[in-house]
Amino acid sequence: MSAHFVPVASYSTGMEAEMAKVQLEAAGILVLTGGENVGIFGAGFGGQVGGGVTLSVPEPMLMLAQELLGLPPILADSDPESATS
Repeated sequence: MSAHFVPVASYSTGMEAEMAKVQLEAAGILVLTGGENVGIFGAGFGGQVGGGVTLSVPEPMLMLAQELLGLPPILADSDPESATS
């Protein structure tokens, strides 16, 4: 059985995403990094990345990951449109 990954946070630079990823991995949480222009060197790492960099974690670890990153708890199946109205 494979784990279902859900997005936990998005960052505008690769450096910000990497710092958050290291923090989660230090707590034993597996992290997947995604984005159209994600690379480990160059402007995409230190500067802004078009489309951003998204970190995803196994769904059972979502609440812990949010807590470690200082994010408000958001359920994986919540509707972001309803939060803005």
